[in-house]
Amino acid sequence: MPIIDILDSTVIKVTIFLVFLSLLVFEMRRGQLKKLSGYLLFFLSVIFMFTFKWYPLVFNGPLNGDEAFVYSTALTLLNVDPIPFRYIDFTTLGPVHNYFFLIPQFLGFKVSFTGIRWVWIASLILTLILTYKSLVNFYGKRNSLLFFFYPFLLWATSYIYDFNFFYNELTCSLFLSAGLYLFSKNLRENEIHKNLFDFLSVILLSISVYAKPHAALFAFTIVFFIMLNKLIKEGLSPVYILKFIVSGFAFSVFFLGFLYFHDSLDEFFLFYIDINLGYGNKIGLQERIFNAFVVRSTTEPGLNYFVKHLYLLLTLTMPVILLLRKRFWNIKSIFIVVFSVVTIISISIPGTNYGHYYNFILLSLPLMIGYIGQELKGFWQSLYKWSLIVLCTIFFMFSLRSHTFRYDNLKENERDYYTNLVRTDVSKTLLKKASEYKMESPKLAIFDWRNEIYIETGFMPATHYTMPERLIGGQVPDLEIVSKTRKIYLDDLKKNRPEFFLVAKGTTYSYWDMTLESMKEMPNIYEYFVNNYSLIGEQSELEIYIRNDYKGL
Repeated sequence: MPIIDILDSTVIKVTIFLVFLSLLVFEMRRGQLKKLSGYLLFFLSVIFMFTFKWYPLVFNGPLNGDEAFVYSTALTLLNVDPIPFRYIDFTTLGPVHNYFFLIPQFLGFKVSFTGIRWVWIASLILTLILTYKSLVNFYGKRNSLLFFFYPFLLWATSYIYDFNFFYNELTCSLFLSAGLYLFSKNLRENEIHKNLFDFLSVILLSISVYAKPHAALFAFTIVFFIMLNKLIKEGLSPVYILKFIVSGFAFSVFFLGFLYFHDSLDEFFLFYIDINLGYGNKIGLQERIFNAFVVRSTTEPGLNYFVKHLYLLLTLTMPVILLLRKRFWNIKSIFIVVFSVVTIISISIPGTNYGHYYNFILLSLPLMIGYIGQELKGFWQSLYKWSLIVLCTIFFMFSLRSHTFRYDNLKENERDYYTNLVRTDVSKTLLKKASEYKMESPKLAIFDWRNEIYIETGFMPATHYTMPERLIGGQVPDLEIVSKTRKIYLDDLKKNRPEFFLVAKGTTYSYWDMTLESMKEMPNIYEYFVNNYSLIGEQSELEIYIRNDYKGL
């Protein structure tokens, strides 16, 4: 495809990077860039991101099982039940996050993977703008582009293998960066404190928790410093405190009241609160932090592996600078130190260091780099700035190499490869069988991590939780939760009677055993399954079953 050849051009990538470097060096030597240069930089930044993310934006197929899971769950809100948690649970993927996947459908576009990725690239750009604006509010425009450049490269070029920004960390970061930006506006010196910024920030921060519960610590930290800043600058009045509290609870009251009205509040506490509290490894916090920020993780793309070590080093360095420079009572300095520690704790809490958790690093990394850059003086500051330039150059070279290695062989594919939604053989088989039996709006149950099949076929999930990990206690080995989810799962099967049932033949696509042997450990579910479904074939590491009343037709 010609557009891909243009977007993936190494010459364009290198040229834009050299323009970046020249502008950064000019800023270091001459001072603040002119407004026109800023617009040029923004335009080139967007093009630069597209040159590294062209494949996800044109490939209309699943990049991994997580993406397919979230999308299929979100689509259920449109096609099965519009009330969150009453029929479909979201576990660590909060309901606010799922609604982002539906934006293309709300705008009238067809179901497609490319549509949701354009939403995420727009969210990413907005998050970058808000984060950069926050950095400027903290330290001014001078050298802000240099301090922001390395985090920008991480966001723009890395996580290129899975396009990990569709994860709920990005949705959280969008709301958190908006809250951080409004907070930072009231941190600027010699300006009138605007209470409206505080209240809007608190509202946005409260919404982030419903995208992923791990955002709670970030949100609480910013909220605490918003009130502390107001206290220091002007004091707290009873009216302000009342409005502040109302802002913090407004969205929760609205959303939880909505769930209560539709009799799904109990499911919310089970699937979103109880399961998240039990999620992850049950080890000490110190060991979790060690595993998350020191131990190598096979789930992290190689380019991003060293970022967490740099982040940990900067976090340990900042308190030392804080004490040496005697800025312990400076609210900006204290906030950045506390926020970086909170970031490490939040990422470490699950006890599993999946690569997408580290998206949260990028929210505070520009502030950390800027903080150290502002505190250093003379020779050391100059050395620090040039070290950042060298770091960015080396990182870009490795990004370029990794991207070429990953995507060079994909550029030769025909246009149909990118535009055809249905790909897997099993999806084509299910569509063919549904046509043969003249099924209308068939439902599907999948006992495996193969959620892309819901999207490729258009068959809606017949059960809560489209990946049945909770049935076997895969990531939350809580017997009470396992018992409850098995009951709900069986009730869903009896109520919705899916026409097709897919069962894994092995563990090729899942971390957990979701074969028929595993189902036998759930006697009630297994009994219902064997009494109502018959095997009609095997394909793509799946056994295909059809409901018995169709078998003789």
